[in-house]
Amino acid sequence: MRNHRMNQLLKYAYLNTDYYIDASDAPFKLNIGHYSSELYQLHQKFSVNTSLYITAWNPLSEQLTNRENNAKQKILVSEITGLGFDMITGRGIAQSGDWPPDESIVVLGCDESTAITLSQQYHQYADVFSGQISPPRLL
Repeated sequence: MRNHRMNQLLKYAYLNTDYYIDASDAPFKLNIGHYSSELYQLHQKFSVNTSLYITAWNPLSEQLTNRENNAKQKILVSEITGLGFDMITGRGIAQSGDWPPDESIVVLGCDESTAITLSQQYHQYADVFSGQISPPRLL
């Protein structure tokens, strides 16, 4: 029962996070379950239909030091670059203010299968997948 309650609390936290994207034209934020015309336009600009919002920070939702998080994030960015995807920086910020911002990236054109693999590889619970016309959702 304790694990179920913890999972529900984590899901609530992820659903109540603002996922900011540092788009060069105009930065914007995503929210789970809410269609984003800005994200649609970003997809159009890069000629993609999907994207993944991911971080390597705080795996398994356990806080690490900034130094540890930055090292993990560099590895993730290097891997995404190696896969040939375009990416844009961002940060996930809890609406409650009780969790420090997670440095993140938006992987443009990332398919759902690759998204799931990356989420598992970096031990992330709150990665956000978006299709062309569907609202962002938790993986």
